[in-house]
Amino acid sequence: MNKEESSSKNSQPPSSEEQNELDSDVENQDYEKLNDDYLRLAAEFENYKKRIVKDQENITLQTISMFALNFLPIIDSFEQAIEQDGENKNIQTLYSQLIKTFEAIEIVEVPGVGSDFDPNLHEAMEHTGEGANEKISEVLRKGFIFRDKLIRPALVKVSSE
Repeated sequence: MNKEESSSKNSQPPSSEEQNELDSDVENQDYEKLNDDYLRLAAEFENYKKRIVKDQENITLQTISMFALNFLPIIDSFEQAIEQDGENKNIQTLYSQLIKTFEAIEIVEVPGVGSDFDPNLHEAMEHTGEGANEKISEVLRKGFIFRDKLIRPALVKVSSE
């Protein structure tokens, strides 16, 4: 009977106090899981918002760069017109307004004559000299940068000293 008594004790349902304790443990585990899921979801949402803002900035930068790239032939035409007829004040005024507009939206010229040759900013069309110090001697076509991003490299003649 000892075995029967012990087995009957093990097969008895838990007391209400033990049941409450088991229910409380289950509830705590459920709460911790839900809280953890919530925190993960909140973090994912914050990362999503940051990624969307960054993507929008990139789209804006790419759009401005594409616009500027398509507009650069007009600047080239103005420069050619000024070379041919340097006394025409109307052309010079329009050209300077166009350059000021570009500068206002942070589009600036690549450094030109007298500056060091930088293959990241310049495309050498001609090279003279034998020295290690490469300087730009002439700009054949201006290059432009938008917020540290090269839009178009400058076509240059390089001389070494």
